[in-house]
Amino acid sequence: MPAVKFDWLRKKYFGMYSKLAAGATLRQEKYDSNNGSNDYDDSAVHFNWHVSLIGIEAGSPAIRGFAELGIGEQGILQAGVRYKF
Repeated sequence: MPAVKFDWLRKKYFGMYSKLAAGATLRQEKYDSNNGSNDYDDSAVHFNWHVSLIGIEAGSPAIRGFAELGIGEQGILQAGVRYKF
């Protein structure tokens, strides 16, 4: 999902931010039974979103650990490490 990140605090070794992401998923299902009585074919587009209310990151300018608290498609809590080229 494309995302927009809003930096609240950006220091060399620490940062705080919020993030908003939105996107779409195309779902297509098809089931063919042997006798043809239970055949199923359906497709739909679903709107996806995620809001991270608060995120923190710490580390060097090139590699940082992060943790986010939010709601939406990516869950309630996310944590990880990122590397910036």
